[in-house]
Amino acid sequence: MTGPGGQQKNHQAGTARQLHSIATEVDAPPSDSMEEELRQLKLAGIGNHTAAVEPQIVRSNNVWDSWLAMPWVPDVVDSAIAAMGAGCALLFVSSLDGISPVRLYAAPLASSVILVFANMKPPPLKNVLIGTAGPAFGSVVCHTLLSQFLPVVVTRSLSVAISLVFFKFTGFFFPPAAAIAALGVDNETFANLSWSYILFPAVTGNALLFGLATLLSNVREEIRAVLTARQWRMGTRDEKLIQKIFERCDLDGGGTVDLNELNVGMRYLVGKDVSLELTKELMAKVDADGDGSLDLNEFTGVLDAYQSLQAHERSQKTA
Repeated sequence: MTGPGGQQKNHQAGTARQLHSIATEVDAPPSDSMEEELRQLKLAGIGNHTAAVEPQIVRSNNVWDSWLAMPWVPDVVDSAIAAMGAGCALLFVSSLDGISPVRLYAAPLASSVILVFANMKPPPLKNVLIGTAGPAFGSVVCHTLLSQFLPVVVTRSLSVAISLVFFKFTGFFFPPAAAIAALGVDNETFANLSWSYILFPAVTGNALLFGLATLLSNVREEIRAVLTARQWRMGTRDEKLIQKIFERCDLDGGGTVDLNELNVGMRYLVGKDVSLELTKELMAKVDADGDGSLDLNEFTGVLDAYQSLQAHERSQKTA
């Protein structure tokens, strides 16, 4: 239940601050895709106060179908694809390094590849590029100005400290860049590259990994969407997972989620970003008491409505 006006504003402000701390920055999809989503919602009977088209549940005795209907399959498949993609991306960059006239690979890229492939979408590009360039610059400055007067252990520590200060003051947080900064001081081969180390391999190596992760993310989204749709048609769904998502998004522990929290929850469930406008339409459909927040039952209804839409779109494509 919504509290008095002042409490509601304080709650909303607190929610905004907590949502800001979430690592992944979300960009809204193009307006044309949003309009298409809303059009499909209306076709499915969602958002216009009519009953949604429930997906037709298909029962099958096929072992393969039964296995694919397991609720853990999308996560396992996505993890396997991400792991193989990360390994292949690191191998690709290191192979290019062997034939390129400039350095493209450095040991800290092994931690970079984990960060950019861990989630469905890699971190924001500006975090990867600027978050790498800043600490690398500090590393070169430390080596150039201080290595003649201070031991390596000191300049290395200073370069890592500069990385932390850079992250805190700029907000372009990319942890592997701290390791790149340390390597630029500690390793003689890379230290001798001087100012070129900032671009090659620090920024360029991470940029290559980011590009490969972005390409794979589209494939991962499609595969997850297909598996989720299949599960819905088979009548299976992980209720415990939905409850965990709800609890994770209920930032204040009040037993309800607001619009922004719901938008985050949709991302956790479907594996990709959902526009805020689409989230508003879905929320309006299931917010039975009209208080602007959803309890667990209402939250589950929103996800059901979204899955119904996906099943409706799939059936149109196969018709």
